[in-house]
Amino acid sequence: MRPQILFPLFAEVTSLKGVGPRVAPLVAKVAGPLVRDLLFLSPSGLVHRRPMTAQGAVEGEVGVFDVTIDRLFPPHKPGAPFRMRASDDTGFIHLVWFGGSPRHIESLAPKGARRLVSGRVERFNNEVQIPHPDHIVPPEKAADIPEAETVYPATQGLTSRVVRKLALQALETAPELEEWQDAAWLAKRAWPGWRAALGQLHAPVTEVDLSHEAPACQRLAYDELLAHQLALARRRRARQINPAPVARPGEASARLLDGLGFVL
Repeated sequence: MRPQILFPLFAEVTSLKGVGPRVAPLVAKVAGPLVRDLLFLSPSGLVHRRPMTAQGAVEGEVGVFDVTIDRLFPPHKPGAPFRMRASDDTGFIHLVWFGGSPRHIESLAPKGARRLVSGRVERFNNEVQIPHPDHIVPPEKAADIPEAETVYPATQGLTSRVVRKLALQALETAPELEEWQDAAWLAKRAWPGWRAALGQLHAPVTEVDLSHEAPACQRLAYDELLAHQLALARRRRARQINPAPVARPGEASARLLDGLGFVL
């Protein structure tokens, strides 16, 4: 019988804040229908951000720019992107959106306002541009832009950032449990405890922490393997405790033997 302390992990994902009837099928598609499925969903990548200037922008990397908003250029033809020009002391940066509401964009970055903008750097016609910035915040909210951010699997209608928030919610439901692994074995492998391993799984610092060789991943994988073997052993023991009934000769076997035409 499942211990009550684990009930929150086996609850439907709809028990999490922000998961309603529309979002639940999308979460099930990405991770599974239960909170535990989100808990064990590993990040698929890690975004590193660093401060940049227009002059020092590095193409292909994710930078954080301290800029002043100049103006928004509406699309000049159907299908063309919205472009917003911004600048720092070293040059211009163009923010680009393919689709979206101009009113919403201008509310994020009003003309003349100072903003911190984060996104992957590209160059087009020798200009620095950031397609679909992932953060646009005033300077006093600089802490809202994480230096390193985990990337989770996503699907249409469910962004990686939303999956990340739900995975962290699932992590909050994971209880502290009494250790079941041998202490000497854990020390030899330098593995963390179960709850600590889950915390490290969802808070990698480098790409090494995302690999299958990371101590947290190895600990959780070993737990899964051990649980599987224990379940098999339990079923095997149950079969041994309840032996199969003995099949004895009877009328049906006599008819079969008579119909063979030869003696076994």
